[in-house]
Amino acid sequence: MVPVTDKGNNFISAKDKSINKYLHQFADYYGFPVEVLYEYKYLVKKTDILFVHKNWETNNPGLFMKIGRKFCIVDRNDRAQLQSFAVPIIQNHFTKNIIELSEQDDIKKYFIGGTIKKKYDSFGQKVIRINGKIIGTAVSHKDGLKSQYPKTLRSHEIIIPK
Repeated sequence: MVPVTDKGNNFISAKDKSINKYLHQFADYYGFPVEVLYEYKYLVKKTDILFVHKNWETNNPGLFMKIGRKFCIVDRNDRAQLQSFAVPIIQNHFTKNIIELSEQDDIKKYFIGGTIKKKYDSFGQKVIRINGKIIGTAVSHKDGLKSQYPKTLRSHEIIIPK
């Protein structure tokens, strides 16, 4: 059973009971006030939850192929996974579950979607910081850190400015 239902092109507020619990989980897990997420309104498309700034308006949402940036995906076990596309928008608010990548080889592996074969303190989803900027997500597990950098942005040739 799908835990959230498609709301069509109807935006819902952050306080709507169908998504509020996920927002509180993210705020607690990543260490920021949930009010940060109240600055957005949400669009539920099956198991995807997208978001736009709360002041964005349109009289005809049917004109748009896609509205919003993907915020999270809710799986069949009712667990929400934060999407890498959402992270740069709220990057200044993360205080927990951050992994800093500084070694060139690790950064390259992250950007091509690979696994960084190192042990980390805890398992689970993490946000990734490079050169002081939060840029995406990854999952820490027994084999290392698996990149969740979006496939559409991946590159096999990475040039990192010094």
